[in-house]
Amino acid sequence: MNSHLRKLCFFSALLMFFLTTSLALNASVLHFDFGLPIFGFDELRLEKSKNADFNIQLLKKYLSENETSSLHHFQGIFQVVKSAILFDTSLDKKGGLIDRTRKLLKVNDFSKASKIQILDYIFFEGLVLAHLPQDESSKEPKKINLHDRDFEKILIKAEEILEDSAEYFLAKGILFNFLKNRPNGYFQPMKPLEDLKRAAALAPSVPLFHFVLGQAFRTIGSDESNLFFAIMSYEKSASMAATNARLQHTLLSVYMGLHEAFQTQLRKKEPFWLEEVVYKKILVLSPNNPHALNNLGYLYAEYGIHPEQAQTLCQRAVTLMPDNAGFRDSLGWASFKNGQNDKAEKEFLKSIEMNPNGYEPHYHLGTLYYLSGNIAKASEMYQKAVDLNPTSSDALNNYAYLLVENDLDLKKAQELSKRALRIEPDNASFIDTLGWIEFKLGNVNEALHLLKKAVNIAPDVGEILSHLGKVYLELKDFSTALGYLKQAHKADPKLENLKNDIYYAITFKSYYLSVADYHKLFGKDSDPKHIQNLLIKISDIYQERGEFGSSIAINHLCEKIKKGELDLGTPLFPFYTLDVSSSTVQVASLTVDSATPGDEFGKNAEEGSEEDITLTGEGDIASDSEPYQEEVLSEFPPIVRCGLALNISPAMFKFVSSFIRLPDELINSSVSIFLRGFKNFKFDLILRFENPEMQKIDIQGTFEYYFRVLRGKVKKVDDVDNRKLMFCEFPGIAFWLAGSGKDFFLGFGRKIVAEEELAAYSRTFMFDETAYAGFLIDWPVLCELMPFWLRPFAGNPLWPFMRIYANYYKYESGLREISVFEPAEKVSELFMKKLTDNLNILKAAMKEVGCELFLRIEANDQCIRIKADYENYQNAVKDFIERYNSLQFIVKPYIDQLLCNVGRSFCVEKFEEICPVKGTSIMNPFVGTISCSSHPDAGSIPFIFSQEARCRYSMRRLKEILNRNFQNPGKISVKQRLLEKVIMEYNIPSCSEGGLYSVRDDGNVCCSVHDKEH
Repeated sequence: MNSHLRKLCFFSALLMFFLTTSLALNASVLHFDFGLPIFGFDELRLEKSKNADFNIQLLKKYLSENETSSLHHFQGIFQVVKSAILFDTSLDKKGGLIDRTRKLLKVNDFSKASKIQILDYIFFEGLVLAHLPQDESSKEPKKINLHDRDFEKILIKAEEILEDSAEYFLAKGILFNFLKNRPNGYFQPMKPLEDLKRAAALAPSVPLFHFVLGQAFRTIGSDESNLFFAIMSYEKSASMAATNARLQHTLLSVYMGLHEAFQTQLRKKEPFWLEEVVYKKILVLSPNNPHALNNLGYLYAEYGIHPEQAQTLCQRAVTLMPDNAGFRDSLGWASFKNGQNDKAEKEFLKSIEMNPNGYEPHYHLGTLYYLSGNIAKASEMYQKAVDLNPTSSDALNNYAYLLVENDLDLKKAQELSKRALRIEPDNASFIDTLGWIEFKLGNVNEALHLLKKAVNIAPDVGEILSHLGKVYLELKDFSTALGYLKQAHKADPKLENLKNDIYYAITFKSYYLSVADYHKLFGKDSDPKHIQNLLIKISDIYQERGEFGSSIAINHLCEKIKKGELDLGTPLFPFYTLDVSSSTVQVASLTVDSATPGDEFGKNAEEGSEEDITLTGEGDIASDSEPYQEEVLSEFPPIVRCGLALNISPAMFKFVSSFIRLPDELINSSVSIFLRGFKNFKFDLILRFENPEMQKIDIQGTFEYYFRVLRGKVKKVDDVDNRKLMFCEFPGIAFWLAGSGKDFFLGFGRKIVAEEELAAYSRTFMFDETAYAGFLIDWPVLCELMPFWLRPFAGNPLWPFMRIYANYYKYESGLREISVFEPAEKVSELFMKKLTDNLNILKAAMKEVGCELFLRIEANDQCIRIKADYENYQNAVKDFIERYNSLQFIVKPYIDQLLCNVGRSFCVEKFEEICPVKGTSIMNPFVGTISCSSHPDAGSIPFIFSQEARCRYSMRRLKEILNRNFQNPGKISVKQRLLEKVIMEYNIPSCSEGGLYSVRDDGNVCCSVHDKEH
């Protein structure tokens, strides 16, 4: 933003701001402003010179006059506590203001009190507790203060009564913010932000409430998320009271205070939404303010949103003040963003004419010329911009990038880029520029280091990924190069020359690996002419790309081979070795091996080798048909970060269905469970259900039916952001269901997780019909989920690794495991030697039980991948079972009970086929569960995928309830009334296809759609 445009201040507004409200950074109980006068309401004012009796009477009168307004009550109670802190010598003073108020507000029996009485009592006790000294026995931080525990009990008692009260969650948010500063830290784990967000979701259409909610959001901290919710609440209040000029001016003063705080106190980039709301609020009060018009237009242009509106706003500002050079620059920038380059150039030049020393128009004009292909003029303008503002990191970086992209002056580009990085050392774009410069200067290792750092900071920027891919291509690490180039194409398909880069990477990979394969096969006996032919083709490709230096180097290599000056007993390139049988562990070496279990995978490794394990580095892996991943693994896969995750895939469901009945919808599915954390001592899980024919499966209807049987409150919200949504609430717990395409997610809470996180869950366990199962253990995340007191005693069971991610697949003759490990220490030669020793021990142990284990390892500093093929594992499992057959009498009953429970959870027909020991399944029609005579338990509520099957199950429940309770109900009309009563009383879901239930003369229940009798 132009520096002179940032100086827009209203001193009168700022004065009002400091008089009416405090900065969020200094918020405390003494300064919270409920803003009643802004909306024309009176506040309670207590008299310092009067005694407690007089002030108590004032409070009682104020509460009775505003008996239906919790916000008035909160302000009055707040005033009492504030006055007591200022007037009384002690909050525990008997007969004092606090003591008298407690007697007035105390609620002994919550069941007999009104909600507003309970709220008054909670708010008063919470405010007092926030300023009450701790017990002498509780001064140590970890000690529990008895007052804290008593207040917590009050909240627990009130929770169920006030669970739908917005005022209750507002009070909790305000109180927890004050209570978090208690020295013993008892309320530190509480999350006032979540309570306030809950209050916002339940908020009434009352402008005063939203204003107070905004105040509360702002007092809990200066984090951008807090301020964002505060602004949204303020704006909701303003939209409801659009004619309240005092409110509009007050909000402007608040916004201007936050605006100035970002620039002076916080010293960090101001968020877009705050800048926008400041300028829009100014325009509400002063529609023709040229500075606000210009600033808002420039803001939109800078962020690339509302481009036409941006240009319109800037044009209005120029019309009002045509001689303002800054406004001309803004109009030029907005015109440029709209593709009107001629008009943009005209406005930039006009701005420079008005103010020759203006940095912004020179910089902007340089950008216009650069993107228009006028490199000479762009270079001139960037140079001028850098001269005028030597600390402009954007101008320094853009000028450096112009120079390196056009091969003009690489040393100068390097100097400019380093200057930009000294100003913004963590800017991924700037790091990328320097990395690309180092690459062009031939400093490949330095380039690799910088570009990997840039990718870590900004993993989804196509240009950075493309540059890193090209560096790996130069290092002859072709699969890694292709991996990054493909990621670049996914991130930015329109990136210039990217298709050509991918084509050349594939071509180089083909010819370089052809040289390696041929040379490894024949070694020093290789035919020089054959090698020369392959090398000449590589040289031709370099010439096509204009990389003549590389082409010449290949030609020199061909010449040496032709003259016999090169020993063919040594490799031509460092990415492969001729000594393939060497037992030396080389972490950085590259082995190209395309063998699979079907064509002697692992068997070649045994012949003539001291080690049984093939070890590769950061290069190619076998290009077999493994379902896990095509490219070399140079980093840990980009999966979700969660402590524990488990996946059950189609192959496993098909295996289980061979000895227990499962529905077809489940057999062809993939089900994953992710542990996200703990809430109120309960697991916070995400369940993912995936099926390629999801459109044929009524998952939403299945879960809706299940939740309704459990008496949950179900709300469907279809097709929001292309996702079908459903919410369900039970006392103290809530669920959400979201799905689109072939994915459905089920999670805890009243708000679904972000789209980006759902995408991470989707790519963690990829759907594959050959997959059995998978799991993820992330020890650092798991530690964060543990109680803090347990962490010092919890050792890492994965050591020497931090994360393990494994998937299991079947193939014709065995089971394949593909595991990825994140090392906890440097992957040295010694580290790999220990690992291979342990794996060889495992291999020998498997061989003893009749299972051939073939292993292959990839390793680099970021991760280790092991592909293990278990040949003949079925026989090994059978042998294991026979060996420990004597234990079956202990284990089998538990397995039978598990299988019975699983069967009852997914089956509502042919009950006699469910239990492995032929127990009788019994339906409890009143609660909808199915239990078993041989395995007594609480019973299972079945997941029923078919709409018709769900309808039949409901009809069967209805019939049994009617038969048990009403043997001779009488007339049809009486039967129908009884049926309706049973449906309501026992919460029996209706037909999901809209059918109506009715009772026939013989007592059978039928559906108007499915026409089935039960």
